[in-house]
Amino acid sequence: MLEMGTLETLAQLVDDRLAAGEAERGLVSRLVAGGAFEAWLSFEARLLAEENRESLQLEGRLARWRGGDAISRYYFANEYHKVDLFIGELNSSEPHADICIAAIEFKLIHNNKNWKKQADGVWVDLFPSREVKAALRPKLGRAALVGFVAKRHREGVNYPVVRSTFGDWETEVREYLLGDDGWDGRYIDRVWSGRRFPVTDDWLDKSASSFFQLHLLIPRA
Repeated sequence: MLEMGTLETLAQLVDDRLAAGEAERGLVSRLVAGGAFEAWLSFEARLLAEENRESLQLEGRLARWRGGDAISRYYFANEYHKVDLFIGELNSSEPHADICIAAIEFKLIHNNKNWKKQADGVWVDLFPSREVKAALRPKLGRAALVGFVAKRHREGVNYPVVRSTFGDWETEVREYLLGDDGWDGRYIDRVWSGRRFPVTDDWLDKSASSFFQLHLLIPRA
């Protein structure tokens, strides 16, 4: 039976892939040091979903599809209906009325002057107003896998941070997204958090304790 745990399992799979990549070749550190990588996370999540259908409870098959061979009942697509990762279910009785299982967005929030704009993007994704997104009614709901990126470059690199300590910035971001005040009567809940990855790179200040951490956020029902 499909349940919200499907999304948490997918988030954990992404986190595990990042952990393995960091151990093998410094993957997380390289991604963080280089800037934006939301698209990479989205594409990687789709591949992981394809590879782990059973653990995600998305392994069913349709015996025949439009008179052809049996195919997977569930499918995964990037940028379908303007959603970063769309999980759909084929509808055998109504071929042109596929069912949306989940709509997952991927966002990074960096400790720079644009962090509020980036956080606003999370609100917009979880409570969309654009017709093509708003019309979707995902069975498992909408979710945003959001990465907090806190880093300080070495002296001479033009990358202004907004707080002298990462803790102050992180607290402000949490309150902005998860605070009791919400936004226009709407609220966001965090249902899962991943590892807190220490980030090291030649471009970063080695004394700054830069880090990266994923959080799975959903709109409060």
